[in-house]
Amino acid sequence: MFKLSGDGEYEANSESGVRHLFRLAHYQFQDTLDGEGIFHHHVIETADDDTVAYEAGRELMYEFMARYLAGVYEKEEYEMDRSPGHEALLDVLELATARARAGETDFSVDELDRAEVEVLDDEDEGEDEDGGGDGGGTARDG
Repeated sequence: MFKLSGDGEYEANSESGVRHLFRLAHYQFQDTLDGEGIFHHHVIETADDDTVAYEAGRELMYEFMARYLAGVYEKEEYEMDRSPGHEALLDVLELATARARAGETDFSVDELDRAEVEVLDDEDEGEDEDGGGDGGGTARDG
């Protein structure tokens, strides 16, 4: 589950506290506790002086966290300025937030890996179909 949370819903879900987990670009990841002691997981998007809250299911939030930590490891282990794992996570977040804004709430962990495979397949198919992706034909005028 990944859904858009209204201001009232986010406020109610964080009534008893907010635990900031990590930040990646303009996304902040949080665990919140509502007035009844129930945990919620939120991704807060801040862009252009506008803040939007999304609620994520536990499994999806754990997957986001695992991918973030893998990116931290990549950066440290390979002395990189930017992590390919973080870039991929940002791509997934853009997809998930766009779908949530459109009213879709059924974004799942399974779709994360499927989306990556589809992107790779699309690139490979484009190169195979036209002989390298230059878009030109093979016929030549005399």
